[in-house]
Amino acid sequence: MKVAALLMVVLVAVCCEAALAQVNDKEPKDLTRARQTYLDKIKTATDPIRQRYIGELEKMKKALGTKGDAKGAMAVQKEIDLITQETTKRVTLEGQWELSKEGKTLGTCFVLEDGEQMTFVNETGRRSRVVRENEGSVIAVDWDVKGKVSPDGKKIQWSNGVDWKR
Repeated sequence: MKVAALLMVVLVAVCCEAALAQVNDKEPKDLTRARQTYLDKIKTATDPIRQRYIGELEKMKKALGTKGDAKGAMAVQKEIDLITQETTKRVTLEGQWELSKEGKTLGTCFVLEDGEQMTFVNETGRRSRVVRENEGSVIAVDWDVKGKVSPDGKKIQWSNGVDWKR
C-alpha cells in the first residue's frame, strides 16, 4: 500500500507537469515564470519520494534474488526502469523560452516534445528537428546550430550567439 501511494504521488506530479506544459504564446511572462517555479517545486518535493521508492525497490529486488525468485526480481527491475525512465523524462526542455542576445530579450521560442521526437520553434515560428547529443547538448538540424543546455535545463546557449532562457 505504501509503495502504491508513493507511485500515485509521482504519477500525479507528472500528469500536472504535462498538463501545465501546454503553453499559450500570448500568456504573460509572469505566468510562465510562476508555472516554472511551480514545476520546480513539484520536482523538488517528489524527488526524495522517488528516491526512497527506488531504494525500497532495490532492497526488494535483492531479497527476491537471494531467495532465487528471478521472475520476481525481474518484475521489480521493470518497475525500477519505469521510475528511472520517468525521472529522465521529467528533465525536459518542453515549454516556452525567452530568446535573448547580450542580455536583451528578442522574442519567445518554444520546445515541443512528442515522445522521443523534439522540435524547436524560434521567435519567427520557424521549426527545426532536434538531435539530442547528450543531456548537455542539442543540435537544431534545420537551423544548423548547436546548443549547450545548462545542467538545470533552464538555459540553452546557441552556437550563433543567442541564448534561450526560462
